Amino acid sequence: MPLRSLPCNLKLKIKDFLANEIKEEYDFVNNAKPIYARSVETIRKDDFYYTLLEPNEELSRFDDGTWVRISKGGFSSYGSLWFTDEETPYILTGEPVPRGLLQIVEADGLQLLLMQKEAYSTLLAESSLHTIKLSKIIFRNHEMENPLETVHPITFYDPRIAKNSSQMEAVKKSLAAAETDSFFLIHGPPGTGKTTVITEIVKQLVAKGKKVLITSHTNVAVNNVMENLAEDPNFRLKMVRLGPRAKVSKVLKDLVPTHENEFIKLSLAQIVGATLSKLSILVLNKRLNFNIQYFDTVIVDESSMATIPLTLAGILHGKSFILVGDHKQLPPITRTKFPENCQNKYECGRLCESLFRLLIEQCPERSKLLELQFRSHPQIMEFSQTYIYNGKIRSSDECFTKKINIHPIQREQVPGTINDKPLCYVNMCYTEPPIEWFPSNPQLMGRRKTPSCFNMLEAVTAIKIRHDLMKAGVSPERIWIITPFRIQREMIRKAIKMIYGTDPEDTVISIYENILASTVDAIQGKENDVIIYSLTWVPSSTRIVNLHPALMDERRLNVALTRARKKLIILGDLSWLSIAGSKGGNYYELLENYLNKHGAEITAPEIDKNDDFLKVVQYCFQKKKREEIPSIIKDEVRKAIRRIREDLGIFPQTKRWIIKDENDFQKFRNDPIWLEIKLTSKQIIYDLRTRNTSMEIIYTFNSQTKKPEAYIKSYDKQSGIRKIPLELEI
Repeated sequence: MPLRSLPCNLKLKIKDFLANEIKEEYDFVNNAKPIYARSVETIRKDDFYYTLLEPNEELSRFDDGTWVRISKGGFSSYGSLWFTDEETPYILTGEPVPRGLLQIVEADGLQLLLMQKEAYSTLLAESSLHTIKLSKIIFRNHEMENPLETVHPITFYDPRIAKNSSQMEAVKKSLAAAETDSFFLIHGPPGTGKTTVITEIVKQLVAKGKKVLITSHTNVAVNNVMENLAEDPNFRLKMVRLGPRAKVSKVLKDLVPTHENEFIKLSLAQIVGATLSKLSILVLNKRLNFNIQYFDTVIVDESSMATIPLTLAGILHGKSFILVGDHKQLPPITRTKFPENCQNKYECGRLCESLFRLLIEQCPERSKLLELQFRSHPQIMEFSQTYIYNGKIRSSDECFTKKINIHPIQREQVPGTINDKPLCYVNMCYTEPPIEWFPSNPQLMGRRKTPSCFNMLEAVTAIKIRHDLMKAGVSPERIWIITPFRIQREMIRKAIKMIYGTDPEDTVISIYENILASTVDAIQGKENDVIIYSLTWVPSSTRIVNLHPALMDERRLNVALTRARKKLIILGDLSWLSIAGSKGGNYYELLENYLNKHGAEITAPEIDKNDDFLKVVQYCFQKKKREEIPSIIKDEVRKAIRRIREDLGIFPQTKRWIIKDENDFQKFRNDPIWLEIKLTSKQIIYDLRTRNTSMEIIYTFNSQTKKPEAYIKSYDKQSGIRKIPLELEI
């Protein structure tokens, strides 16, 4: 295949990018708020220093193995923070740490960048045959090797793969790459079964006696593959999952070794799961070395979301590598632009944003597209299939049966949304843009924060639709609201918590992540039955401008449109977005035409100024802006919440707050329940606090009276335990 050279000095671009990222991260760490802990003793062992710390509650915010900056007076150093089984924390450093009160700041991002810099330096040094070969592949200064020859006939562990030609070819070509110490790329559009394919590849390699690393920039991606493998007891015995227990799913927790026996488990296991960040810590602690290929094959999932140096931090550890990703979805998230000020970035289309994208464009013969999607109803996926993937993927037969089960309700907040149709476009029909920016420009002075877009009407409409779906029998954990903007997500999330109480337990999709509302960027790689997508932004009616950057990238739109399995509801005004996007490739005009073709459009009803949902969302935004809120408004919000709950026939589950100090008390005051307590009862609580009385506050629902109740259990040396009823605004 003829060489296609890059129109820039890629080696220099990556070097400059890392320098800029490290500088930004240093600035961030230096300005971060520290946590204080007292060092007790420092012990030297094997060229490392173990500094024992007095346990305190603040330290529990950190995960096991967190990279931190430690400072005291003029001393400053970096190390990893660990907790033994006895809950005794210590810091592992390369130099002694002074005794006394230390300032500790999380610096995981910095540690990871420094390891990326080391990985990149290892590549550029070309001190081994492996790094010479990798350098030639990445910088494209040699002719590509002969095409991969598929290996001998295979008996698949998962019989479904034998019936799926693209999955079968991806597995065979990946195994051929592993046999020849080469590489292969698996292009996995949404719902095409990339986790299934990775699982099969790992099983085939392990059966041949190979040692395999499964890695990614996220714990969720590593967990997904490891959970699949762990279902088979024969493979589970050969596995180890490295990383903080808090970020490992329940079914894998027993596979996480302690810090003391980590290296032994790493040595014995044939299947190792770890994030790229964890690999960097292993290099730092000299458990791994970028110059030694510890694994036969390294598989990097979600690799299109990892920069070249971050991916290097994984693939340098293997004789062969397999990258799995989708460059038609979101690119890596970085603090600085990459490539910075590149004159040729539009000419080459930013090929260098990830190693996956670079190689799939440069070496298409070393890749395979997974062509059959299993996730979504065909009407949901058809837009992306047609306009993003150029008709190259199709839907499986089972997708045609994916529809939500609902029962009719008497009145819809937004007529036309509560049905089993897979597509719905709620046209907001804006005459004036109903958006605000937060923080406002005066609040940005001296802060490294860009303003985010908030659309009150769409936030209210999204929550109304969610409410009616729940009323029609759809479980709340099956409904997610997504948006491109942080403040829109935050206000929707806070309003939902205020109205419905605590998060439903079933919304936990990983061991550490609850989703009520999310940004599009955070939801990539995840899926749910119903997705409500609030576009949020709309251009000014007096000045049509280019699309907001959050809406400009068609890859973000692709992610948003492909999360839903059974129903996708889009909120916004596509006509305005079509006008704003008319100067470039306008996907919003295409989307509007597509939705109209399927008869999916309905018109959003006007929202009355006395609407209960509106009152709650307005209150949340006023609190965010730290505005003074009159008592009469708070009373109206309380009553609005009560009416919404009664309409749905639900009340919050029993909640308990143990208040021992001011921090506990502030957490309680920030809970929506505080709004429901009458002033006279609040005065009782304040009185107990001024006397430093420990107390427990219980909020529950009386099934006989059909009303909520609350009371205090106070603990006093003289009077013992007392139970004090609290009056609520009912």
